[in-house]
Amino acid sequence: MNGSSSNSATRDKITLAILIGEYAAIVALIWALSLEYQSNAYMRAWIDQNAAPVGYILNGYFAALLLGILVGALAMFGLRLLSEKKGSAKNRP
Repeated sequence: MNGSSSNSATRDKITLAILIGEYAAIVALIWALSLEYQSNAYMRAWIDQNAAPVGYILNGYFAALLLGILVGALAMFGLRLLSEKKGSAKNRP
């Protein structure tokens, strides 16, 4: 029984790490697109003319918000790993 639960916990950690990695990749892409939007006048003009609401997303604040969420998720993941290590060290004879 114990081997099954540790296998499931390992799988959960791997899944969470993959999800955080995917989120980090999305944040990096949005940040790069935001930087390009801010430095490219032609892109700004096209987006303002054809897709005005997208300009609010690409103004830089959205990427900063997503980055803040990522940092918070990484901190929570790190704290979870530390608490599990401390818990397993206490259970050892």
